[in-house]
Amino acid sequence: MGLRHFSTGSTECVCKTRVIEHERIVEKPVYVLPNPDPSNFILKKHTELGQYLVVWVNYPDCTNYEGNKILVFKGVSAAQIVKRKKIDPHFTTGTQAPIARFEPTQRGWKWALAFAGVAELVDAQR
Repeated sequence: MGLRHFSTGSTECVCKTRVIEHERIVEKPVYVLPNPDPSNFILKKHTELGQYLVVWVNYPDCTNYEGNKILVFKGVSAAQIVKRKKIDPHFTTGTQAPIARFEPTQRGWKWALAFAGVAELVDAQR
């Protein structure tokens, strides 16, 4: 039995498996993690603010927040994101990874736009 570190979303029971336990059959749930498939996504909306791009993405197979994610990218244009075959919402060391994520709500969208706007101003002052 392992621990899931930093897990914030709940898991969703998708099926049951039959296990023989002390000579009786017991139905036990099988859980699937809520992680999205980076190649299965729908772009809901996006806004460019200078070199920052705010994107609302839906991952239909993700269980938390109904699959919605708000991501902020730096140095990625709307034209580039629309052509992508995969959008991984996780932070990685790659240059195509998001630099920030916000709760997928209207409030989160406003926060993401504010973050990108301030980041653009800070970059301009350097």
